[in-house]
Amino acid sequence: IDLTGLIAGLRFYTMLRRDAWQLHFFPADSHTSLIQPLIDSIDAHDGYVMGGMTVTRLDRSEGSWQVVATAGTGEVRRFHTRHVIIATDAPGAERLLAASKATADAIDDMIFPRGLRNAVVHLWYKTAPPEGVMGGMLTGDFLPDNFFWLHRLYDDFREWHEATGGSAIELHVYGPKDVLDLPDHNLMAACATDVARAWPNLKGQILHGTVRRNSGVQTRYRVPDARTLAVETPWEGVHACGDWVRYNTPSLWMEHSTTTGIAAANAVLSDLGREPYPVLYPPEPELLARVLGSIVRLGRRVLGKPITTALRAVRRGG
Repeated sequence: IDLTGLIAGLRFYTMLRRDAWQLHFFPADSHTSLIQPLIDSIDAHDGYVMGGMTVTRLDRSEGSWQVVATAGTGEVRRFHTRHVIIATDAPGAERLLAASKATADAIDDMIFPRGLRNAVVHLWYKTAPPEGVMGGMLTGDFLPDNFFWLHRLYDDFREWHEATGGSAIELHVYGPKDVLDLPDHNLMAACATDVARAWPNLKGQILHGTVRRNSGVQTRYRVPDARTLAVETPWEGVHACGDWVRYNTPSLWMEHSTTTGIAAANAVLSDLGREPYPVLYPPEPELLARVLGSIVRLGRRVLGKPITTALRAVRRGG
């Protein structure tokens, strides 16, 4: 996690409002709680989700789009549509748009955030740590970056904890490369060592561990600007969503993905003459945060130019 992402996360989730510290979690894994219900809803409304297909390019033809996709068997299929929503990671979107003749020229001046590899390590223990938070960040010389106690989050893990007294933790590792290249058992051992440092009563209590490795799709946070692909893209009938896509919202990561997803869907609904869904914005910062923010902005306006001028003079003199 680079400094930009850390500062942005700390500001959004801790500094503006005290209630932002209280994160909410699904009662079960994301597939059970969100993905499968969405698929069921799509099926119930005469839509369908196709697995095993990779979209390779977008072709423009007679006022509509052809979505060209390749199946795992090598079969190539074309889907004709008026509207396309690009809902991919940034590297995937860049590859798709660069490979499409109708969109390639327009992305020359765009900047797409890098995608980062990561690993998710699950560790099960015979005992549980003392009562505490559901999750958080590990800073300093710890190898994992984030942790979540699964028996405090998910119903099935909670039932297992109540029956056995054990515990389970999920750890996210974002790098560096030499760490992510470690064999599974080495990576689990290193994470277990750090867990024992943070919760000494778990030392020597490990039962089982797993490692899931993800390719470079984790967004390396970059502040969106005019060179970032926005929900409203330069191409008629094409919209985009994701945690890296530009939109008028201060939300980050999963919240940003959700917000831009609704905004992209609303654009299609509006074009079809349907009622859009309301896009919710985070509550205003609390009074103290607003006052401090105003002071900082005033200081930048008053002192920013003189300080910059002085620094330039020092550099020229050196």
